[in-house]
Amino acid sequence: MKSTVEEKNVGKSMAEEEINRGKPSADDINLRKSKGEEINFEEPTSDLAGLTFRTTTAEDYDDVISVRRHLYDGTDYIPYRYYELLEHNTGFAGFIDCTMVCFMFAAVIDDGRSIHIQSIRVREEYEGRGIYSRLRTFCLKKLNTTARKSVYVIESPTSNDQLIKKSVNLVFIRRSYTRNRITESLLFLKRSLKFESTKGTLRSMLGPRHASSLEKVDVHYLVDLFRDKSATQYLFPENIIVVYWIPYELVPSNIGRMFMGTKMLSSVTPIQDPNSKTVPPMISAITVDQCEAGSVIKLDLFGDISNEEIITDHIYTQLERVVDTCSEILILYIDVQQHVNTDTLQHVLSNMGWKMVYDDVMYGLEKYI
Repeated sequence: MKSTVEEKNVGKSMAEEEINRGKPSADDINLRKSKGEEINFEEPTSDLAGLTFRTTTAEDYDDVISVRRHLYDGTDYIPYRYYELLEHNTGFAGFIDCTMVCFMFAAVIDDGRSIHIQSIRVREEYEGRGIYSRLRTFCLKKLNTTARKSVYVIESPTSNDQLIKKSVNLVFIRRSYTRNRITESLLFLKRSLKFESTKGTLRSMLGPRHASSLEKVDVHYLVDLFRDKSATQYLFPENIIVVYWIPYELVPSNIGRMFMGTKMLSSVTPIQDPNSKTVPPMISAITVDQCEAGSVIKLDLFGDISNEEIITDHIYTQLERVVDTCSEILILYIDVQQHVNTDTLQHVLSNMGWKMVYDDVMYGLEKYI
């Protein structure tokens, strides 16, 4: 089984494969130029004769799971959410000799302007052969009627200095190929924090407490919030809201998708700004997946995470709502703005028995179609 770092990097490797697929070495280029050969960057480097693609159905569950097992150190949600996700997304798969060799989900979002790609996986023995690039092309042809870009997120397991360097190479890359132009741009950079605990430890910390002042956020609340420019500029400075690793534009048509899944909750504490408008200092959204490694909790935080009272109220209330549905092993992911100070956040979680595993960076990317 691959290491945790290698497994966390599957999505990143797929993105790099798309940019570098079929690219010969400098020596190959010089040799072929000397022979007067045309250099074609589009052709894959290996023979994939017989590779076919189609959309998937519920009957393909076993094949989808077989493509890649034990992903992300056991935190892969597909084995537990495939049927649910299939109701709101389209599954795409590639086959060689009746064997599924790659898979991903995709959906049209942002009022039809974007195609979101997620759950990318390629059978290990077929990695690096351009399969994902072909699957993506098939997907875009099937879904693209109005979309002008595809969007997705990746995480890098390297240090901060290396992350910045890699983001330039991958995210801001502008390359002109012989027959194609690939354009990638950065949507956002976020800090991605991972914590671990147990249900027993968490339960012991969730003792009697005063009633929460938080208010449940529903579809109507977000519709109104998206109309308030001062509030959205404060909460979502990139003009993007990322819920459950999905980057959305601030348009009403996306809101229904944000609330998909019975385990997703959001809450807000309103305050008054100088202009007498109700501006929430913080919004939180929680999602829980049951995975091989335990219960994976995704907590998205927007706004001020420096106020200990507010952030304690959010974290306590959200975790209290879901703890009874969790297994004994708990894995918590929290995404916040890249440059914010997380000392208060980490202090609150430490007091609740959470152990920090890593502090990394998540990239939001868009690729123009």
